[in-house]
Amino acid sequence: LETMGHRGQWTTIFDLQGIRLSGLDSKALEFIRRYIALDFEHYPERLAKCFFINVPGFLKWFCRRVCAFLDARTRQKISILGGPDDWKHALAGTLDLHILPKYFDGAA
Repeated sequence: LETMGHRGQWTTIFDLQGIRLSGLDSKALEFIRRYIALDFEHYPERLAKCFFINVPGFLKWFCRRVCAFLDARTRQKISILGGPDDWKHALAGTLDLHILPKYFDGAA
C-alpha cells in the first residue's frame, strides 16, 4: 500500500436521505452505534473520514449531541451534513466524486 501512495484508510458514507423520525427504530440506531464502535475500537487508524449525508434537520441536532461524547480525534473524522449543497463540497475534499454511484451524480 505504501508504495502505491495509499495509507490503507477508508472513508465511510451513511446516506440518510428520506429517513423519518418514525424510521429510527432501535434496530437502526443500534446498527449505526455498533458499526461506529467496531470501527473506532478495532480499527481506529483505518478510518479517514465518516460522512453522514442528507441528514434531516431534526437528526442533525441529535447526531451532534452524540458526537460530543466521542474523543476529539474521532470527532474530527465525522461530518454531519445536509443535502447535496452541503456534502458535495465536503466529499470532494476527501475523494473523487466520480467514484460515487449515479444517484449521487457520480459515474459508478
